Amino acid sequence: MFDRHHADSPEDREALNRTLKDRLHASGWAASFWDVVIKELRESHDIETDLVELAQNAPGLVEMFQIAALSDKGLIEKEAEKTLSEIIHSLVRIAFRAQGGDEKAANQLKVLHKVAYPFNYDLPATVIKNLADSYHISPHLARAWDVRELMYELSYVVEPTNFERSVLEGPVTLKTHNLGMRDVYQKAKHHIRRGSTLLSLAISLYIEQLEQEGIALEPRDIKRDLQKLKEWESANLKENSPYQLPLWNEPGKYPPASLPGIPIYSDGWKKLWRRGDKKKK
Repeated sequence: MFDRHHADSPEDREALNRTLKDRLHASGWAASFWDVVIKELRESHDIETDLVELAQNAPGLVEMFQIAALSDKGLIEKEAEKTLSEIIHSLVRIAFRAQGGDEKAANQLKVLHKVAYPFNYDLPATVIKNLADSYHISPHLARAWDVRELMYELSYVVEPTNFERSVLEGPVTLKTHNLGMRDVYQKAKHHIRRGSTLLSLAISLYIEQLEQEGIALEPRDIKRDLQKLKEWESANLKENSPYQLPLWNEPGKYPPASLPGIPIYSDGWKKLWRRGDKKKK
């Protein structure tokens, strides 16, 4: 399919690119995702390429197809698939920085290789377990990202009360249909009030979720978490802003909206919270 002989003419190559863009959906972005990738390569690194050439030369492409097949059959959990995607996304920038002389990035590559091949380095399992158990995301950041995830899910079951605005710009109301997300729809139905915004609705659902896990917080605590996330992003994401997470919307009915991407992290923050960051009631 990717034989250069069959893509000699501009017309054939253009047809191949269109076919690949239509077929290779990536994280819900479909064809537009590949346009973003190719544009970034051109504008950030002065690399002129297309999807055909990327497919011909991509390292690890076969392994990525294997991961997708295993995930599709339920042999790899979706959460593990998300973690793998996040690692691969980060590796691109780590490798680029390491090649440019960044010592931290070079060490990151060495550590990743040692963890991936512990027997080659006589790396004890206890060292890996200690690393897995000892470092956690800040509770403030984790909770703020959890709320963003809920906002993303809720965007499927609510719509703005004023169709001149997006779901982030004012009050929202329940849709007349739930797009198959019955559980989220029912939770939203229980919590939504007159004047609820997407954010306030997500906070209400999240506080209830935490209560079921024995964690008692108030809306003002979550708002403080969101402010800390905003400060963290301002300090740490100046050069490399995360991808934007498009909220679901009905094209042409009301304006689209998006949130900064949500990274992968574990629930280990809850242990950290209980050790000293817990707010006394």
